Amino acid sequence: MTNLKRNPALAWKVVNDKTVILDLDGKRDFHQLNDVGSAIWNLCDGNNSLDEIADTLFDEFDAPSLSEIKSDIESYLIDLKTKGLLI
Repeated sequence: MTNLKRNPALAWKVVNDKTVILDLDGKRDFHQLNDVGSAIWNLCDGNNSLDEIADTLFDEFDAPSLSEIKSDIESYLIDLKTKGLLI
């Protein structure tokens, strides 16, 4: 998976450790990410690989194993990309 970055057509803001995202260009969809989703979102700046994101979150959150968190993050990134939030 290539380094993904946030879609520039989106407006987003962090509120109480949660990220709120509004699609200004398309259907005006609204998304709210929890603290883990927000941490992943913040690392999607086009500079971090899946492995780098997994390493960072493994150190930051209580995860059972690096391989499990990497698999979970990959699924989440695919979901965000499918929704058009990442490019």
